Amino acid sequence: MNISMKKFIVFLVSIILLFSCIFSSACAVKREEEVVINNTRCFLNEDKKSYTYGYYHSGEKEVVIPSKIKGLKVTAIGQYCFDRQSVEKVTIPDTIKYIEHGAFNQSKIKSIEIPESVVSLGYDAFLDCRDLQSVVIKGNITTIESG
Repeated sequence: MNISMKKFIVFLVSIILLFSCIFSSACAVKREEEVVINNTRCFLNEDKKSYTYGYYHSGEKEVVIPSKIKGLKVTAIGQYCFDRQSVEKVTIPDTIKYIEHGAFNQSKIKSIEIPESVVSLGYDAFLDCRDLQSVVIKGNITTIESG
């Protein structure tokens, strides 16, 4: 093996190590921003001042979304949060401002009360919720997205 080939291999290994360090530290930061509460992955929002109630995966029929996580408000129900889940009743706290698209997609939800605090309802939030019998909207939702 000549000198230039050895230099190239050293350079290549250095680049690989550098990228592995960068990506492993990025993953570590992401893990700190994710919290699991009652089988639900919750995510710290970009503002670093609130959380999104993320992906729910449990067999519970009733769910109470917490108003706070680690002292910060929970302000959104994430995309496809209850997608295809057997949940029938969800209690939404008055800290929630956004119900993102597909949040209850194909779930077994039967009835829901949306508090005054909710200002935005994502498209297909209740798509194919065949058991849904009652939706009570207490406030004035200012945005209903279309898909």
